[in-house]
Amino acid sequence: MITCLSACGGGDSASEPRLPTEPVLVTAGASITVNELEQASLTGAASGGSGVYTFSWSAPDGIAIEQGSSSSPDATLTAPVTTESVSFEVTLIATDEDGKQGRDTFILTVLPINALPVASIAVSQVDDYPALSFPVNTQVVLDGSASFDSDPQTADADIAAYMWQQVAGQDVLSGVDTTLSVLTFTTPVTLETSDIELMLTVTDQEGGESIARASITLLGEQGTQPDAIAGMPMTVFSGEQIALMGSAQSLAPNASPYTAQWRHSYTDTLMINNVAVFETFAQAPLVMTPTVITFELGIIDRFDNQDVDTVDVLVLPQALTTVNDTGVTLSATSENVSAEYQTSYPGQDAQYGLDRINASGVIDKTGRGDVGFDFTRLNSNGDPVDDESLSFSCIRDNITGLVWEVKTQDDVNALHYTEQFFTWFQEEENGNFAGSRNEASQSCNLDSEQCNTTEFVDTVNQVGLCGFFDWRIPTHYEMQSILHYGKLQGPLIDTDNFINPGTPVDGQLWYWTRQSSADGVSSDVARNAWAIDFASGVDNFLNKSGEYRLRLVRAGRRQQQ
Repeated sequence: MITCLSACGGGDSASEPRLPTEPVLVTAGASITVNELEQASLTGAASGGSGVYTFSWSAPDGIAIEQGSSSSPDATLTAPVTTESVSFEVTLIATDEDGKQGRDTFILTVLPINALPVASIAVSQVDDYPALSFPVNTQVVLDGSASFDSDPQTADADIAAYMWQQVAGQDVLSGVDTTLSVLTFTTPVTLETSDIELMLTVTDQEGGESIARASITLLGEQGTQPDAIAGMPMTVFSGEQIALMGSAQSLAPNASPYTAQWRHSYTDTLMINNVAVFETFAQAPLVMTPTVITFELGIIDRFDNQDVDTVDVLVLPQALTTVNDTGVTLSATSENVSAEYQTSYPGQDAQYGLDRINASGVIDKTGRGDVGFDFTRLNSNGDPVDDESLSFSCIRDNITGLVWEVKTQDDVNALHYTEQFFTWFQEEENGNFAGSRNEASQSCNLDSEQCNTTEFVDTVNQVGLCGFFDWRIPTHYEMQSILHYGKLQGPLIDTDNFINPGTPVDGQLWYWTRQSSADGVSSDVARNAWAIDFASGVDNFLNKSGEYRLRLVRAGRRQQQ
């Protein structure tokens, strides 16, 4: 007999095969249409698979999706900027615990929405004129650069195009570039006032347009204001002439002729020579303290437009000067010389200084003298001589303080006889050349017969003149200080006080100075010295061996006025 065993049931469960799970099925939702920059809510669902799902949304570049948690299919999508209708695929992916994935897509359509740009115009202004009103020949600037697009495609160029047009009034844009953000033109010359209107059209990157308008008044020549110009501030001394150099100008080419009227802030004692002309003058009043006088120039053009301007003139009290004036009292033009004030040639010598103050009658002299010169005669003891009939030996210059030798004429053998001549000789400060002693000469009255400058100085100081023993040869500057350039013929010196100046030789009246001349220097030796010709008023360098006149000087004390 045969037996068969078999076992039943059971077995190891780990060895049993696992049943396959279902695939992950995803639903992303239906296709949607939104406007640019608009937000849309996304949601989806997943089934099948095993366990818990994780969700992930994806879209082409430029589309922003914000998902709060990967465990939820909910998200927010922001549509991109676009200039035309455009479609994109948006995908939702779900992943189960086993890593299986499922996906689904929908179509996102984005529509363009354009906000129109904002056009803006800023108009330049002209001082002293109403807003948006312009005189002739004036630059007008219309600035449209503040225009903007509220939804630009790119931040660096939100306005794509500018276009300026004139929609009313006289043409002002001929030849002007009208495609720039800033429009510039010059107002035309017209007679009467008129209005124009300008329009700016701005176009954004999406083709949207907006306009702005500006109405401008062209004032014409009749509305263009002239400018009065009273001149530059100045400073003068009491008694000098104040040159009033006014003028008028206008952007209107036909604004002339102008009428003028001067006024001032001082008392009635100050008179303006002619108040109704642009170029005139006034005499500075006598003041004790520095005084500012304001002169006002008022003008009217041919269109009855008016303007005023002022200029301040500082008038100073008469200064205690140590410099002589020139003696010139005449003013020159390009054609002649006259005692009259020359309005077209201001700033001349005759308008200023002691000579002018003397002519104004406000000078205060210690002694006497022609024009602005102030001299006092001294006798042989150095005392002032008030009686003009009495003789005198010296002259004190009350401006410079110098005391001068006076020449004599009657006694040909006198020490100070005018017709004596000397060579230049000086042992110190001589430019490396002392000059000529001129020995055994008959050109002077010196007992030594050495007719040179040093010998004459020494002799005079031994004898004394006007009680003084410190006489010397004058410098170039000192000799020039007594020249009288206002005289019409030589000798150019105040001959009422500097009597007996001498007889010109060959038309010249040379007097030595103490200074050697660099002109003519050879091997560092100055063989010439400076001299002044009182016949012509010029200076020149003369050879030291030449024989010329000499007038001594000493540094006296200046008399207080």
